[in-house]
Amino acid sequence: MQQCSICFTSTANCTIECGHTFCRTCLEKCQNQCPTCRQPFERIIRVYGLRTESHTLADALSSLGMTNKYEARAFLEAEEQDVNPMAAVGRRLLKRALDPSADLSDDDAKIGLQAYRNACLAKDKKAMLEIVQKYGRLGRQAMLQPLLQKSSDTKQMVALVDVLVQNGDVKHACHLMESIMETCERECGDTHKSTMICRGKMIQLLLRKEVNDLERAESLARKDYHVREAHFGIEHRCTFNAQSTLGQILKQKGNTLEAEMFYTMCLEGKERVLGREHPETLKALNNVGSILIDMNDLDRAEEMLQRALLGHTRVFGSDSMHTLNVSGNVGLLLCRRAWNESGTSAYAKRHQLEGCEMLRIAHYRLTTEHKLPADHPWVVKFANYNKLFITKEK
Repeated sequence: MQQCSICFTSTANCTIECGHTFCRTCLEKCQNQCPTCRQPFERIIRVYGLRTESHTLADALSSLGMTNKYEARAFLEAEEQDVNPMAAVGRRLLKRALDPSADLSDDDAKIGLQAYRNACLAKDKKAMLEIVQKYGRLGRQAMLQPLLQKSSDTKQMVALVDVLVQNGDVKHACHLMESIMETCERECGDTHKSTMICRGKMIQLLLRKEVNDLERAESLARKDYHVREAHFGIEHRCTFNAQSTLGQILKQKGNTLEAEMFYTMCLEGKERVLGREHPETLKALNNVGSILIDMNDLDRAEEMLQRALLGHTRVFGSDSMHTLNVSGNVGLLLCRRAWNESGTSAYAKRHQLEGCEMLRIAHYRLTTEHKLPADHPWVVKFANYNKLFITKEK
């Protein structure tokens, strides 16, 4: 809560009809007239638990030429309904300012932008999604252009990207994320925290199946790795994460040799800095084992995956989705051994049965217990390999 702008000692916890907020003691001395705008008021609206940003909303709306009484009514309704006042104001502004059949004027864009900012401050995903959907027909760039000029709104813009992805508009989210990233690079530089966050977000968007631009993703991932290595050093967790991301992209492109190199660099670094039993180290160990299976280096893969399975069981527990992922990779390893031995010996057939059973259990528990969708990479991988090896066995 902010301090009262009259006495500067008490907390401003009372909002009047014009939208301004003061402490109760000062308001009782004002003879039903707002000390700021001199407008008369009839009642006091008590505001409980609002953040500081909430009390600056009246000034923001006034700068857009809107009446404070409108805002006060929205606050009053929110108090009576026990909902977040800022989200209520955002929805009310949007409903008033935006008609899907009308053209998007500059004033509407400003009001819609303010409504979106309110929803961001309130962390109201539903309100943000409504705004994005309604502005979709009218052209979002007109609303977003003011934000793209200021890097201070990076978090709000990244939040909007998440909403766009949730709404299924991945391609537009990708274009918007690229604009945000370029703005951060231009104003803050490559090594700024906001720029790195945007670059990482952009890489993840490019890897989604709706976009699947591996060339662009690899280019950004290499740049991100070199920037982080130069800025943080080779022994930093941010550098390790960049190595892992680059290894993932190279693996998807089929460049297993270079992918194994980056995965191994990531594993060795995490073992030195974080320790052998750290959760991130164990995940890196699983990544190395998985890429070694693709390279058909099964002896090294078995060593890595057995360590990873024991470590995951100790750290995450046997029911964790991460442990099930490692277990599925061990099953894949056994099936690959049986595949190489042509399935003729009893030893190979036993490996085939054990491997297929581990793949089946991992797939079943990930989809039923952990509710992973059918298009999740782990689910797709285990389902496809299980079908492949069962078909070969028949």
